[in-house]
Amino acid sequence: MVVQCGLCAGAQLRSRWLKRIDHQNTKLHGAREKEVKVAFEYELNPQTDNWMQDFFWDSWADEVFMSQNISASGGRETIKINRLVQEDASDVRPYISAMTLTEAGHGDVISIHRITNKLWIWVNWTHYDTDGTRHRNLVRSPWKSGTYTWNSKPPNIQIMPSFYPDTAVIQAKLDPLGKYIAYRISGNGEDEYELRSLTDVELNIDNVIHHLGPMPLTRAKATQLGWTDRWVFQGYASTIDKLWRFTGTGNGNNTDPGAVTEYHWSTGAETRHNVAGADSGEPEGLMVARFGTDRIKVLMGFVRHPVRQFMVHSLTYNLNLSELPQAN
Repeated sequence: MVVQCGLCAGAQLRSRWLKRIDHQNTKLHGAREKEVKVAFEYELNPQTDNWMQDFFWDSWADEVFMSQNISASGGRETIKINRLVQEDASDVRPYISAMTLTEAGHGDVISIHRITNKLWIWVNWTHYDTDGTRHRNLVRSPWKSGTYTWNSKPPNIQIMPSFYPDTAVIQAKLDPLGKYIAYRISGNGEDEYELRSLTDVELNIDNVIHHLGPMPLTRAKATQLGWTDRWVFQGYASTIDKLWRFTGTGNGNNTDPGAVTEYHWSTGAETRHNVAGADSGEPEGLMVARFGTDRIKVLMGFVRHPVRQFMVHSLTYNLNLSELPQAN
């Protein structure tokens, strides 16, 4: 695992992004692999069957926000972010409203943050000039249901510093306490991750605490980097100590089976958790939530088809333990 610790210079990282240099590749060799216990949490009912991309649980209100991808004209894509309330007696969370971001991109990563009881949505928003030139901006917006375009944006939306050109895909996930933020930088068949302080980002301070990657996003890149699987990206999540990456195609496909891999930010040590049997569907979306003072849950989304259902399962960590519960 390639790791950069401490205060890394953003300019150096951008230079490496623009012109890749030779370095040691991340490999599976020596990684621990575990079968783990997976628990069902609830089903999501957004009232539309567009493909699920990601989700985020708001612990303050016990609501779930779920992104779906909708095909638009000319190969462009629209993001629908659904708001779903507490589950009913059948463990189904019903839909109450949505924000639709027209031609804003794939919607494969969203994050939620409450600031003084105001709910903010983080997403990478794609938009186009009149000549078709594409731009990508990392934004956060107060939640307000409705349909929007880049030229008619939600009120009080903020374009957040990405520290990269707006041609790069920069996505963000906040930690459960809202103190740190993990950036995902993807392109050229691979992705990399940076841990930053949310305060630094809000102050436009380019300060990377930890860095992990590159990791493959295609089979060809996986072969090049020496990986045998985990190139189909399906989500990620982070705390101050660890990064979790969700991969795999599911549905009985053994070429790249469903897996959650945890990486220590500071050392790069990795453990792969096989979750291929968690559900019969395709992995879609990941987040980490804290429960009380002694537990966190890694929440995983799955899409069942051909009869489309959106399911959430979980892995539970005891905070004083370094390993997940083992399967019976």
